[in-house]
Amino acid sequence: MRSGLIAALLAVVAAPLSFAETPDDDSESRPEKPEFSVHRGHYEESFELEIRAPGPGLSIIYTTDGSEPSTDPVNGVQVPASPEDGHPSRAQITVDDTVSVRAIAVSIESSSKIATHSYVFPRKVLQQPAPARSTARWGHSGPDWEIDPRVVEHRDPASRLVAKDLLAVPALHISLPFDDIWGDDGIYLDGEGEPRDCYVELLNPSADPGDPNQVSGPHKHATVEVTGGSSTERWKTDKLSFRLRFHHDAKFPFLSNPGTDPEGDQVDHFHTLILDARLNESWTHPSASQRKYAQYTRDQFLADLQRAAGGLAPRGRHVHLYIAGIYWGLYNLHERPDHHFAAAYRGGEPHEWEVVKHNSADIVNGDGSNFRKLQDRISQPDIASVQAFEEISGLLDIEDFARYMLANFWAGNTDWSHQNWYASYRPGDPSGRWRFHSWDGEHVLKELDEDVTGKNDPGSPTAFHRQLMQNPKYQTLFASAVREAMAPGGALDPQRLASSYRAHASEVEGAVRAESARWGDNRQHRPYLRGDDWQEERDRLLDAYLPRRTAIFLEQLGLSELLSAGNR
Repeated sequence: MRSGLIAALLAVVAAPLSFAETPDDDSESRPEKPEFSVHRGHYEESFELEIRAPGPGLSIIYTTDGSEPSTDPVNGVQVPASPEDGHPSRAQITVDDTVSVRAIAVSIESSSKIATHSYVFPRKVLQQPAPARSTARWGHSGPDWEIDPRVVEHRDPASRLVAKDLLAVPALHISLPFDDIWGDDGIYLDGEGEPRDCYVELLNPSADPGDPNQVSGPHKHATVEVTGGSSTERWKTDKLSFRLRFHHDAKFPFLSNPGTDPEGDQVDHFHTLILDARLNESWTHPSASQRKYAQYTRDQFLADLQRAAGGLAPRGRHVHLYIAGIYWGLYNLHERPDHHFAAAYRGGEPHEWEVVKHNSADIVNGDGSNFRKLQDRISQPDIASVQAFEEISGLLDIEDFARYMLANFWAGNTDWSHQNWYASYRPGDPSGRWRFHSWDGEHVLKELDEDVTGKNDPGSPTAFHRQLMQNPKYQTLFASAVREAMAPGGALDPQRLASSYRAHASEVEGAVRAESARWGDNRQHRPYLRGDDWQEERDRLLDAYLPRRTAIFLEQLGLSELLSAGNR
């Protein structure tokens, strides 16, 4: 890895100054952005960074604290324009630690847009200390900011964090001032619903430890805010989730998963993405009974299971998150199935879509009237009639709904359906019907005999299913969905499930050592370890849970008579 990184660094430093970001001037008089001699990425050795004005007569202002350089008032280090000798002004910076460098070119009339390049030094991250500056209140003594040396120096290679583990998944770097996150008025403390401007860069998108800078990832202006029920209830967890909203739809073609169906390849631009910290079944949960299940795979595994069954659910991929130059842990970067998501996958404009989540009163977009219409029709006393089935089929994609229910039933999703679901519908679309989308499925794949098939939460998918099961046509349709899913190669075929889970676990098995070093001792003195705790749970799932769960689930459904009839 060392030789590959050094070679990549030397190639970049030796190259001409050609790494200016694509100009996006909004006026002819506005200068282009400054040029950086070294591109954003991961590096091993310190280097001299040169920032060059795009032409003579321009000065440069740059910052290294995540803040935006500006002219009025001046924020940052200003390098005056060169004398009129035809040479552009240049700034020289020694880069030897994880940092975000942001710069503008300034003329007499105006200034350029901001160029941002962030640099990560994995070996330095292994020695990350607490910040030198103070932070605001946490409601308790605060988290352990350091990378745990007990993990970095662990005797067992299966648990020992090495620099290569920080290259096992892509890195997402969020550039903004430290105080915007952790200061007295920072969003980490009490700023939910208060988005802050930032710059987002995806580094090492191909997750290539040997040559992490070979492929250039997307980098965009965005806003970031704290999101999620547990994240906004201080301090159930110290590791919070974030929502990224892009000023213009951002291209993130790397959002693919093991088992994702071809439909996912059609969408690569996103308005909103979630940086999911994961509370449940993680090492930062208050309860040891949940921490023992930590895998950092469950919610995405369930979403991908719905996709494998033919449904539409959020795609996601794991990233190492850096905020203002500080390593903050392993996150799942995934889609949010809102009206922008619905329009991207199913057509139309975002404003045309009605989207609800958790319950009929939690309206994401639209007025909720069409969802109430669906509720009302399903609850009518003639639910068992052919007419009811046909009318409901015009409002709800019943086949898709059956597959959605199967995925959640099979996974034993105990934190659903009183919450943790999305549904979308496009009024006025002759072929449009309500479809449900997996969301926040962390409480899954736990006990082998977990049975949620009897749940009946009012106004939710389980209530809809319970009512629909009174209809013979739906019973037959649901049984058919079960047969299809459990057939060899089907979504619930034990061999296919095991293969899918191995792929999900393989994605994080190196990166989870960084999570161990960052958050493994958040709830107890001894850090949770990849080689002990994480691996033990992975092996339980592969050796005991996945081979047997489908057969147990079939017994829970109580559909043996219908399934037998369908096989005759």
